[in-house]
Amino acid sequence: MPRKAAWRRIVPVGLSNPEMAVSSSRHWQGRADPFGVVAASSRSWLPEQKMSESPLSWFRGAYLPPALHPLNKTFVKGGEWQDIDSTQEKRRAFLQGICRKHNSRRKLQTHLVHLVSRIYVEDRHKVLYCEVPKAGCSNWKRVLMVLSGLAASANNISHDDVHYGKHLRKLDSYDLKGIYTRLNMYTKFIFVRDPMERLVSAFRDKFEHPNSYYHPVFGKAIIKKYRHNADEEALKTGSGVKFKEFIQYLLDSHRPVGMDIHWEQVSKLCYPCLINYDFIGKFETLEEDANYFLQLVGAPANLKFPKFKDRHSSDERTSTEVVRQYLKELSKEERQLTYDFYYLDYLMFNYTSPLEPEVVVREEAEHFKLKSLETAEGLKCGRLCKCERIMVAFKGVWTQPFWKAVSAEFLAMLIFVLLSLGSTINWGGAEKPLPVDMVLISLCFGLSIATMVQCFGHISGGHINPAVTVAMVCTRKISLAKSIFYILAQCLGAIVGAGILYLVTPPSVVGGLGVTAVHRDLSAGHGLLVELIITFQLVFTIFASCDSKRSDVTGSVALAIGFSVAIGHLFAINYTGASMNPARSFGPAVIMGRWENQWVYWVGPIIGAVLAGALYEYVYCPDVELKRRFKDVFGKATQPSKGKYIEVDDSRSHVETDDLILKPGIVHVIDIDRGEDKKGRDPSSEVLSSV
Repeated sequence: MPRKAAWRRIVPVGLSNPEMAVSSSRHWQGRADPFGVVAASSRSWLPEQKMSESPLSWFRGAYLPPALHPLNKTFVKGGEWQDIDSTQEKRRAFLQGICRKHNSRRKLQTHLVHLVSRIYVEDRHKVLYCEVPKAGCSNWKRVLMVLSGLAASANNISHDDVHYGKHLRKLDSYDLKGIYTRLNMYTKFIFVRDPMERLVSAFRDKFEHPNSYYHPVFGKAIIKKYRHNADEEALKTGSGVKFKEFIQYLLDSHRPVGMDIHWEQVSKLCYPCLINYDFIGKFETLEEDANYFLQLVGAPANLKFPKFKDRHSSDERTSTEVVRQYLKELSKEERQLTYDFYYLDYLMFNYTSPLEPEVVVREEAEHFKLKSLETAEGLKCGRLCKCERIMVAFKGVWTQPFWKAVSAEFLAMLIFVLLSLGSTINWGGAEKPLPVDMVLISLCFGLSIATMVQCFGHISGGHINPAVTVAMVCTRKISLAKSIFYILAQCLGAIVGAGILYLVTPPSVVGGLGVTAVHRDLSAGHGLLVELIITFQLVFTIFASCDSKRSDVTGSVALAIGFSVAIGHLFAINYTGASMNPARSFGPAVIMGRWENQWVYWVGPIIGAVLAGALYEYVYCPDVELKRRFKDVFGKATQPSKGKYIEVDDSRSHVETDDLILKPGIVHVIDIDRGEDKKGRDPSSEVLSSV
């Protein structure tokens, strides 16, 4: 029989006798508290008979608003916000259901100040904002500064003023009575983000860019403990922390340095099961949620949530596909443990884990189901079905990042062709031609491609070669729709680059403008084989240098690719002109109108590239996750389940939160926000090769 709780009365400063803080030394048996050791103040002293109840339920009734109360919509104009308002009600109700299911059963202590240490106060509009880093918090602080009259526009407030100016006051700076009053009277809101996206975004911001705090404080400690044979420079500066090392630090129970708010769980930053937040926004629908909330609190009509990125604005935003690339660096166990670490955040805010095989199997089952329906309904929908399939195939194409990537491929190819073909011009003219300088040409091609990869790799992946793009498609690194646009951009860039070179070169020395041709003593078949071989070594170098599973690549990837191109030229210039790139041959051929054996420079490089990519990706260094997925999909498609596969019931209308059994390590798809369109997250977009 459990011992009785030993309760003692504490009269804190700022509260009268009826307003007290409570401390319990009782250890409640049963499930562990998933929300941490917490505390709260009470309105009044409870009768003795209530001491046997669950502490969290008691505190919820004593300290926090006992139930959800509707938002004040006095300032909301127009009916376009109805969907967002409905989504808000679902989010709050869902979080309440989760908190009821997993209420705390561990001892409570007097740490009300700690509970509210991340909450910012804006008194003019009676707003409390709990800061969640990497979920739009910088721009929210700018908005709060405008609301409080400290600035006229959110767009003119610098990063340093936001984070180091101390213009905003936190809730823990008030006395206990002031804290309690504001918690009960003000509108409390929080904005959250997919936990994995938030984690990767924090890593990219703090460790992939120069940082005078995180590198020496966190970086040095992480490298020292988790990197074997670390060099002196890394130990001295703390720069160059790898994502796998960062995850090892995160999961280590004996971390060499403490946690940081940028990767701390939201459940420990804002305590959403102890503080009833009136508004729950999501980073995936940031703009819509934020502007609706500003209307709710009566903000000025001209105040809109800022759209700009606070720091490193040229970097691609951390998306689902970016996260997937980083997760490839981790083992299956590390990925699962990382998910378990943020399990409560996934659970409370209704995010679905991207890691579990059950999800893959379920998607495959849905795919087969849809295929069956298409077969049955094919005669009915006719052309409409075909149009829908085309739109699905091109989903993710109509986005700004995609067109930036396409334009980058065009520009990179234009510069590459212009510079490299310029080295082939024989300035001796037709009458007194100079000897061909193979070293000059080889180095110019190699260094040009290395420079373009370094400049455009982070924007488009730095393919700059239709053969490389085809290899990426065959190894499932980009979609077919994207590859079509990439190849068109590359060919067009090659034509424009060759055309510019033709215009600026004197007619007397233009010659063949670098048009590739098979040696007169060789057949087209021989030329095809040579192009296949040299393209094979180039693409194999690309895949090996850019393999995220490797941890031993320390040199410049771009330079390795450039050397590979130079080697191919040194070997094959006399054989075929050493194309290795269909667009490079296509551009000058269009300008000069010379098409002899043009097909050799398409078929040979593409075959060589596909062979190299397939051998590396599926034979020499196969992805363990890919092998497991194939095994799961094909194994479970041919034999009955033996307990590992979990059938997910998708009838949301019959789901009750308290009837769900939720455990870490198992995927549970709970999509209360089914109608919510997660803007900014493109599930079909692929991260291109980081060549």
